[in-house]
Amino acid sequence: MGPSPQVRPLNEQGTALEVEAAGGARYVLRAAKEEAFAGQTAERLELLRWLAGQGIPAAAPVPLDGGRQGFLAGEDGRRYWLAPWLPSGPAAETPDWYARAAAAVARLHRALAAYPGEIRSGRMDLARGTLKADAPLLRAFLAAAGWADFAHVRAGFERAAAYLAQRLPGRLPGLPAQRIHGDCRSSNILWEGGRVTGILGLDHLPWGPRVFDLGCFLASLAGSRFHAPDENEAWFNGLRPFLLGYQAEMPLSEAEITILPAVMMAAQVRFAAGAARCGSAEQARSHLEALFWLDAHSGQILHEMA
Repeated sequence: MGPSPQVRPLNEQGTALEVEAAGGARYVLRAAKEEAFAGQTAERLELLRWLAGQGIPAAAPVPLDGGRQGFLAGEDGRRYWLAPWLPSGPAAETPDWYARAAAAVARLHRALAAYPGEIRSGRMDLARGTLKADAPLLRAFLAAAGWADFAHVRAGFERAAAYLAQRLPGRLPGLPAQRIHGDCRSSNILWEGGRVTGILGLDHLPWGPRVFDLGCFLASLAGSRFHAPDENEAWFNGLRPFLLGYQAEMPLSEAEITILPAVMMAAQVRFAAGAARCGSAEQARSHLEALFWLDAHSGQILHEMA
């Protein structure tokens, strides 16, 4: 990188740093997991290298001096690895944008299914996690939140929970499952010049229903746009192209398509529960409002996807 590169923190924890070399090249210096997980970190870096070799825009580690692979020792005692800076910019959320995003997710799924190495991660039980862990946590959170419209919010949550209880346990077990992204929010898909330039968040990769990644992506967009009529319309207009974009790369069964509204809602429950665990009442409320909106429009969502 040459002498005296410029270093800027990318988060408050100091676990990700932007590095600009003397020649202008940009990188990200990422802290590795603690020593107890060194083997798992090395496996994940090997996976990132393999994914990049398959054409997946993953942040594969950059070889160190002399082409060797390894870690850099930081003054703070952490070990760091170097990744390329993935370019990104604003995206025009057109139907083509939705199709390209879904195609990128499908290619990631295909590559993860073909990976010859070991991926040590957990299993996602979406029905149990949503109904037995996240939902009780949110009920307790709502009871303690002190919102003036508590009765209204609680009623909306129970309607959504009943919808999910009727669909998730019986339908999810038979759906195609494999290693998936697991947190495939739209913010983890980077864009520039009309193409996908990066897929972030490849840290967990649980075994789970592949349709969760699709529902997670769409739910994350709905969560920030449902209150704006023009963006609401763009979201609905993107649903069918999104499915077609995925199907151009990977098959998608009718059962996966019909459960997507429920999966989107389950993703919003996970988002809200995560915010509640972090003590962010405002974010939790926003995700709950998005959950209620998805519940109220589940029929229209299915119609637009048909």
